[in-house]
Amino acid sequence: GKSTVEMTMQDVLDCLRGTVGTPVTVTVLRGKNVKFSTELVRALIEVPTVKYGMIEKTGYMRIIQFTPDTPARVQDAIESFKKNPDFKQMVIDLRDNPGGLIASVAEVADKFIDEGPIVSTKSRLSLENSTFYASKEKTQLKNIPIVVLINHGSASASEILSGALKDNHLAYLV
Repeated sequence: GKSTVEMTMQDVLDCLRGTVGTPVTVTVLRGKNVKFSTELVRALIEVPTVKYGMIEKTGYMRIIQFTPDTPARVQDAIESFKKNPDFKQMVIDLRDNPGGLIASVAEVADKFIDEGPIVSTKSRLSLENSTFYASKEKTQLKNIPIVVLINHGSASASEILSGALKDNHLAYLV
């Protein structure tokens, strides 16, 4: 007699979203006969967008995607590298990075570029045109050789970062 409601993954996610720390009850159906409920407590989950570490004298930073959290995670990596007395050079790995937010990549690029335009967008509507500029106050690293790793999966915002670093003679692209 009971009808089954089919839910899309988006429907499930919408039901699970809510205030951090509050409970939500989930009922699971396994097969046709096994049904049970469990209570979950909502939490804030940050998907890691930057992985980093030292390889001898080289600071290695892999940027997985450009999200609102990426600039802060890049800053964490840079601060970690600066604390290491052996830090002499850096690799930024953008392989298979699909891109992300233009404001995020502009903020990351500003940590390396002293001045001038980082990226600009042009639209048919002049109101939608925008340019992101670098400022000396935000520059974190100077005179550190940088190599940027890219591949066929490096797209969008990762192309902006690699291009901006190359155009400003701050990095070699491999």
